[in-house]
Formats: sequence, C-alpha cells, structure tokens
Amino acid sequence: MTRKIFLSLAVFFITSITVHAQAGLTEIDVLLDGEAPGARLSSSDIIIVRFLKTGKRLNIGKVKKISVKYHPKGVMVNGLVFPVRKIRVDSINSTISFKGKRYGGYFIIRPSGKRRVDVLNRVDLETYVKGVVPGEMPVKWPLEALKAQAVAARTYALYQKTQRDKSNYDVMPNTNDQVYTGLEKRTKLTDKAVDETRGMVLTYKNRLIKTYYHSTAGTRTENGGAVFKDGNVPYLKSVVCPYSKESPAYRWTEKIRYTDIKKAFTKAGINTGTITKVSAKGRTKSGRLRQIILHAKPRNMKMPATEFRKIIGSQKIKSTWFRVKNAGGKLLLAGRGYGHGVGMCQWGAKGMAEKKWGFKKILHYYYAGTQIKPAEFLSVRGSTSR
Repeated sequence: MTRKIFLSLAVFFITSITVHAQAGLTEIDVLLDGEAPGARLSSSDIIIVRFLKTGKRLNIGKVKKISVKYHPKGVMVNGLVFPVRKIRVDSINSTISFKGKRYGGYFIIRPSGKRRVDVLNRVDLETYVKGVVPGEMPVKWPLEALKAQAVAARTYALYQKTQRDKSNYDVMPNTNDQVYTGLEKRTKLTDKAVDETRGMVLTYKNRLIKTYYHSTAGTRTENGGAVFKDGNVPYLKSVVCPYSKESPAYRWTEKIRYTDIKKAFTKAGINTGTITKVSAKGRTKSGRLRQIILHAKPRNMKMPATEFRKIIGSQKIKSTWFRVKNAGGKLLLAGRGYGHGVGMCQWGAKGMAEKKWGFKKILHYYYAGTQIKPAEFLSVRGSTSR
C-alpha cells in the first residue's frame, strides 16, 4: 500500500513538472501581416535566417537588414533564392524590427496565397502579454486595473490558441483580437502587472473562458449572446457598471451624412441605393440596439446594429447603445459607451482600482462565477511546428 502511494505521488509530481514545463514554453503566434507582397526586417545586430523545420542556417552573409519575398522555388532573401518554404528570422544579441516596431521572440515567414507571404512573430506567452497590456490600457492607469488586463489578455490568447489549433496563427495584433505592440510601449508598471500575475488565467469549470472586454460599458455591460455566437455563457452576463463615468466615451454624439453612409456601404461591396432615412428597431435587455433599417430607393435594408457599426466604423459609431434622429440629410446619433459591451469594461476596471478594488475582485465582477488559476494546470493545445 505504501509503495502504491509512493508510486502515485511520483507519477503526480512528474506529470506536474512536465505540464509546468510545457506551460512555461507556451508560445503565441501573432499574425503581424497576412498575404503581404513581402517583408523587410532589420536589427541592430547580425540577422540569422534558418530553415524553420530543421533549424539549418541559410547563407545570406552578415547583414542587419533583409528583404523576404515569395518565390515559386521557395523563398527569396535579399535576392537569393533558397529551396525552403518556411523560414525563421532572429538575432541572437538583439531584437528584430518590422514596420518600425521592435519585437521579442523570433519571426516566421511562410508562403500564403499567390506570390504572397505571411509574417508572424512567435513569442513566449508572458512576453506577448507584456506587449498587449500597454496596447490595451493607458500605461499610467492603476496597477490593479493593469493586472486585471494582464489576466484577461493572457486568458484570451490561450483560449484563442485552443480554438485555432488548426489555423496558421493564434492571434492578430489589432482589435480583431488584442492590440499587441511588441516591445515598443512597455513600461516598468505594465511589466510589473504582468509579472505579478504570471501564469494566471480565468477559468469556468476548469476550462479557459472567453475573456471578451471593451473600453466603456456606459452604465451596463452587454450579455455575451447578444453580440457573439459563442457568447451565451454563464460568465458573460450583463452587469451594472457605474465605474466608467470618467471615460470620454461615456456619452457621445455623432453626425453622419447619408452620402457618407452610402460610401461606406459601397466600400463594403453593398449597394444601398439613395438613402432617405435611417431608423432603429428593438433593443437588447441592456439597452443596446438590435437592428438598423436603411430607408432607401429602390428598396429598404435591414441589418443587425452590430453590422451597421462595423461597416460605418467603430470610431464614428462607438457602440450600439444610441438613439437615432434624422435631419437635413444627416443621421444624428446620441450614444453611450465604447465597444461591444461584453465582459470587462476597461474604464470600469480603472474606476474600481481607484476605489481600492483588487484585480481579482474586478475580474470576478465582470466574469461572474469564474476562478483564477495557474495556466500550468490546464491543457493548452496548439502546435509550435506550424
């Protein structure tokens, strides 16, 4: 009996060590540029280019700048053609810059589409999160708000990694996923927020959750199912949010000419005809609009308010929580909040932190019923052999 217990404990500790090691090596593939005509990378030190699969070094000479392009026989680096499909680019003693930004980790460049390439930054999870926090929140915000953002960002990245296991990337570096700024905007305070929450993720019934978040709730967050197909879950329910009143988008107004609406739809490949009026129909339980109707000649068009906002642009229509008026060939909007409204309100997190709320309390408020756990105790799928 004693021997069995010893063997069981040995297996447990070996398994724990293995899982911990794997979690510590978790890498995130960020698609910095998809289907690009080429890529220009630079470094302050010698750039090393390798065949991704074998690690064999390609002979490009001692250079600090490279230009990479697609070639039918493989890949072209600085005018030299190599019979390989995927390459790894890094610099042992420095970082790599792409489009004016420095990045940690290394780069992967691979063919994508006809005579195009994908440019990815493969970076360890914690370094990735350190590049997201200052991209998603002002760097001088309270530490507890930044820590809440760090946990949400880490969870989001790992969740997307599980969902995109068969894709060629994990996340995009913009609002399609999370704003990732590489090494450019990091500060001691934002790095501290990541370090003090290292490995922490949000879970529900021992599974990673969908940590959707947004800028400003405007008094109440939205039910996840009202915006996202996969959002109808217990931890993404609407909650009162009186903490974001300092946000410049807490209340907003906008004027949009019918002709500009028509142009936006035309750019999206939709012919509206001549718009004569815009009206709204239905609201969600949180108060946000469900549907927009374009009254036009020769026909009217109905669409979800979220789709209308996407076509016109989130800078002009900050949220779907607005009232509609028509006057003089213009659409007049009076709204509140910024973003889709689901999950954590970032300005709300700031307000809570200023009232001495800790990051765990902030997260549990917006993601009700969740637990904060170390990532190493979860199974995070995803291949680094892409």
